[in-house]
Amino acid sequence: MAIAPSLRPSKGKAVQSAPAARRDSPRVVVGVDGSPASERALAWAVHEAVLRGARVEIIHAGDFGPSTNDQPGAAVPLEWAEHVGSLVRTSLARIPEVELVADLSHVASTEVAARALIEASRGADLLVVGSHDGPYPDHARGGAVTSQCIRAAHCPVVVVRGDILVTDAPRDPAGHPGA
Repeated sequence: MAIAPSLRPSKGKAVQSAPAARRDSPRVVVGVDGSPASERALAWAVHEAVLRGARVEIIHAGDFGPSTNDQPGAAVPLEWAEHVGSLVRTSLARIPEVELVADLSHVASTEVAARALIEASRGADLLVVGSHDGPYPDHARGGAVTSQCIRAAHCPVVVVRGDILVTDAPRDPAGHPGA
């Protein structure tokens, strides 16, 4: 399922696109921020969701400009919602398996990224985050957000490192995921 062409601001802290997800199917949550690491995490999450028959919930959280700073629960400004929606659609367009995902939703939140991901992990089967490899000690564990998610998530956490490619996953003779 493709993501909706635009996101609309809500009165709450998040903006969501795509139909409401069914509660009875497995759920994979993935954090995205537009970085190459988060694109790899999104591709891995989509691949895993296809294998599990799971729905995918994409979370983009963080600072959406001065009107939302230090205001938990503030609405995501329309221009940021459109920007984030475009970013997610562009990333999803690069993942051929996305058409095999039965249910896909996207949430843009003004919450701090780690807090939004940890909260979204409640009731999820898996939380997927990308590793921003770098020279700092915290990056050995994937960065501050990743470290917080590993410590506090309500479900298993998968950290997708920069050297992991979903395209390297086994395929059956017809080219479908899983061998």
